[in-house]
Amino acid sequence: MGTNDREEPPEAVLRMRETANSLYRSSMENRIKAFSFKPRPSDVFIATSSKCGTTLAMQICHQLRTGGHMDFDDFYEVVPWLEISYDIHIDPNDEQIAEPRLFKTHAWHDHVPKGARYIVVLRDPMDAAVSFYNFFRDWMFEGDDITIDDWMKWHVLARDIPESIMHYPSIFRFYESWLMQRSNPNYLFVFYEDLLLNPVQEVKKINSFMGLPDDEERIQTAVRMSSRDFMLEHVEKFEENRVRDILAPKGPDGAAANWSRGSGAKVVPAGKKKPDVSAEHRAQMDAEWKRLVEPVTGFKSYADMLADQRSLTP
Repeated sequence: MGTNDREEPPEAVLRMRETANSLYRSSMENRIKAFSFKPRPSDVFIATSSKCGTTLAMQICHQLRTGGHMDFDDFYEVVPWLEISYDIHIDPNDEQIAEPRLFKTHAWHDHVPKGARYIVVLRDPMDAAVSFYNFFRDWMFEGDDITIDDWMKWHVLARDIPESIMHYPSIFRFYESWLMQRSNPNYLFVFYEDLLLNPVQEVKKINSFMGLPDDEERIQTAVRMSSRDFMLEHVEKFEENRVRDILAPKGPDGAAANWSRGSGAKVVPAGKKKPDVSAEHRAQMDAEWKRLVEPVTGFKSYADMLADQRSLTP
């Protein structure tokens, strides 16, 4: 969709963008190397738009392949984030602790290396947008410096096709690009809502797709260790410490500047209050779905797509 280029974003939005870019610094050279990576057919990519259950899906996959492993300081040590892997001194070509190798990506399908297997996690776009706002609030910006409607206008709805490999698409462009592969057997589409509602069923589905043995004990271990309670008990493992230590700018005391996360935790307690999005921006979100995702899927809304998926599940 994009926002009118002649209209300038509020100062607080510009500061937020500057802060985010400074914390997640990535070089063009390293991004090109990352997207030139040649995966094995057995490798599994966990592909999500932001705040669609990325860390949850990574934890499920990692625990399924290991049978219960938490001996790491930072999650990207065991499940690399492909786009910034070289920037945080991780070579995606290296062997991993277990097979299959796993990789995280937020990129749209056009940019991701082909020839592997892909688990694509989908979430209601409005819920993802609000979750992303809460993630950045009191971290990338202070309190109400940016309202939810500023966020919708200048962040969520301002995105469209990525300008380059250094950028991410809108959630609707992400869905459009990946859902074109929905009939490909090397792609598994999982719904975030079902990961929460029916974790055993969904973990079994993921386990089968990954080609792992149908081991009930291992499946139950993955379910338990990907629960919100378990991940909150080990939240320091999921807080991108490697990004903080290597990429984030340092203050005079040597500590990472602007890394006091406030609301920006990868794992958050249930029941967090959601800000109200205006009817205008809700209508624009619906229009983006109809413009980009409905032509690819035939579904008039995310709710219709989710309902259809559930009707096919025994």
